[in-house]
Amino acid sequence: MEIKIEKDIPIPVTEIKYPFDKMDIGDSFFIPEDDKKVRLKIQCAVRSYFNIYRKKTKATMKIISKSLENGVRVWRIE
Repeated sequence: MEIKIEKDIPIPVTEIKYPFDKMDIGDSFFIPEDDKKVRLKIQCAVRSYFNIYRKKTKATMKIISKSLENGVRVWRIE
């Protein structure tokens, strides 16, 4: 299999879909989900989006997320 190299293909813009920019220390948001496997994927996605947000904005804030019975809660801790 030959892999073709392409030039001038723009990188897609990643849109931040979580409200990190509106959060104060102690604030949280909840993402409802009953399926345990999906909750783990949500936690990974939130961390990925948060890392992108921190790099783009140079934010020094920190978050923590917890998988609960019926969803995922994310808190701003710093």
